[in-house]
Amino acid sequence: MNQGWVLLWLAMDPASPAEEELLQGWAASQQIQLSAPAPSRYGVDREDAGATVAHIEDLLERARVARDSLDDSTAAALIAEACSTLAVRPDLPQAPWLLADVASIAAALATGAGDAERATERAQAAVLLEGPRSASSASASPGGFSAGRPEATLHGAPRGIPSANGAPTSAEQDASGAAPRELRGARPGDRVYWNGELLAPPERGEWTVPLEPGLHHARVLRGRHTAWTGWVDVTPDVAAIELFIPAPAPCSTDDLEPMRSPDADTPVLCDRWVAARPAAPLPGEASSHAVELAWCHRSQCGPFGRWPKPAAPPPALAATPEEADGGLPWWGYALLGTAVSATAAILILSVTQRERQEQPVWIYGGVQP
Repeated sequence: MNQGWVLLWLAMDPASPAEEELLQGWAASQQIQLSAPAPSRYGVDREDAGATVAHIEDLLERARVARDSLDDSTAAALIAEACSTLAVRPDLPQAPWLLADVASIAAALATGAGDAERATERAQAAVLLEGPRSASSASASPGGFSAGRPEATLHGAPRGIPSANGAPTSAEQDASGAAPRELRGARPGDRVYWNGELLAPPERGEWTVPLEPGLHHARVLRGRHTAWTGWVDVTPDVAAIELFIPAPAPCSTDDLEPMRSPDADTPVLCDRWVAARPAAPLPGEASSHAVELAWCHRSQCGPFGRWPKPAAPPPALAATPEEADGGLPWWGYALLGTAVSATAAILILSVTQRERQEQPVWIYGGVQP
């Protein structure tokens, strides 16, 4: 019975029909079956995401119009609907900026109502979520945050959600107030976006970023897919933040995708998989009609082998003797040798014939009567 192996195609472009045929031919020669990795569990429906973003932007635009028309109750209802939608859709890349717009409108409504404290709170929340779009980003530190903010070590983050009016809420804790313990952080090779901004890769497996208390947005990309995204409530006393990132399913796209990077340092859970890539043309070929494959186990792969195997080179032709300077070519010496041999043979035959003629000949005629 053929064994099943997962195939990871390493090229950026999908395998062509000809390459697919070569891969299946190789699998048949090895008596195995190749299958694609299981789809990502973190995939985002782009069409649905685009429709959701358009709906939220429409709510915000209507809220601005209502605010300008002094219809504060309608504006508050519209931003509450936008906020409740964002609470369950942190997977939207624009989520932090859209929530910043919600907070800005809430600050304007609070100012109109004479609530200066709430207006300041909502304005600060907007600046916090805007990240690179904030006015203070011009004087920001290399991480994209303003200098002077207290620092916290980012291992990940607990998932909080915005309240209906855009105010931050605390992360869930147990009855004793203890923080959750069974947590999974970002893996080596992941990319972490904090409030929409890509953080610099860590040097020792941890990200150190300056954070202000309040609501933030985090998104972790693993390969070309989102591994985790959520709202993060940072309290003033927090020093380390943990992300609730589930382990990838073995042999899934989430498990194998990091192996596309030559510098990947990410553990793989898949026991049996095959790495494949287009083969480079051999010397003298304008293009290649072959692929290269390697057997892999977890994070280790063997050497790549070419398929189909290159044909054996034709036998080398016998080397011809070089011509001596000022002498005859090699074929001239060959003709000369033939002539000498023929002349010697003629002389030998002539001498032999002469010797036979000079010897006396005895003729016996028998007894004469």
